[in-house]
Amino acid sequence: MSGGYLEPDLPEVLVDERLPVDASSALSPEVIAAEKIPSPPNLVLQAEIGRGGIGHVHPGIDQNLLR
Repeated sequence: MSGGYLEPDLPEVLVDERLPVDASSALSPEVIAAEKIPSPPNLVLQAEIGRGGIGHVHPGIDQNLLR
């Protein structure tokens, strides 16, 4: 490095911040779509644990936060 700048011939560095967690959702993509459950790609949904007048309760695991 000279003058505080990166040399143009250096390779680009890519950082993958995802944690390698092997998990699959207990719900099929069809059920998720039919029930309109918000499901970002890092969220692993489990089976329904409750249902009320205005919604359903599904526990989920965030693969990025491991909780």
